[in-house]
Amino acid sequence: MGCCGSKQAAEDPGAREDRRGKMLEAAEARNKANEMRGIKNPKAAAKLKQEQSAPKREINNFQTRKDDQMARDWASN
Repeated sequence: MGCCGSKQAAEDPGAREDRRGKMLEAAEARNKANEMRGIKNPKAAAKLKQEQSAPKREINNFQTRKDDQMARDWASN
């Protein structure tokens, strides 16, 4: 008769944490590589990061009024 459970090799108490640490380091390296994909120099990378973290341009009141008027015009037809 067979046994449902598999026998696992005994491992050192810190082996699991070591493996987990190595997997975490590998994942961080992959994330960093994905961030830098297509960027050749560090100056361009810094500029891109600054642009991405900058607040988006605010819509001025003229554009908002214009959009509201357009919506009213469409609603009236």
